[in-house]
Amino acid sequence: MIAGGWWVPYASPLEGSELAGCSLILTVSYRDRPPTQALCEAIRTRRLLSLSYRGRRRLVEPYSHGQSSDGREILVAFQCSGESSSGQQAGWKAFVVADLEDIEPLDVPFLSSRDDYRPGGHSKNLATVHCCV
Repeated sequence: MIAGGWWVPYASPLEGSELAGCSLILTVSYRDRPPTQALCEAIRTRRLLSLSYRGRRRLVEPYSHGQSSDGREILVAFQCSGESSSGQQAGWKAFVVADLEDIEPLDVPFLSSRDDYRPGGHSKNLATVHCCV
C-alpha cells in the first residue's frame, strides 16, 4: 500500500515511464456510514475494498453481504491480494463484518463477475442476503 492507495497492475497510459503498468488508486472514505451501508454501496457500485481483517490488510472485490444462519453479519468477497491467516492470499473468503476494520472503498471498479460466482448472492455462508452483485 502506498500513500492511501494500492498499486495495482493494469494497462497504463503511462507506458515508457517508471509507473508503466501501475496506477495509484485513490480512496473514498465512507467512515461516517454504518458498515452495512458502506459495504452495500461498494457492492452496488462494484468498487474494490481495502480493509483489515483480524489484523491483516487485504484488497477484495465485494460480492455479497448478509447474515449467516447464526446471525453474524458476513461479507462474501474475492480476495485479490494481501495477507491471510490461512496462507491463501487470493480466493473466495467470508469475512465476519464485526472483525473488519479500516474499510476503504477504492475509486476503481471491478468490471465483471467471476466465473464461479453464484448470482443472487447465494453462498453457503449466507442465510439472508442484504445486497449482492
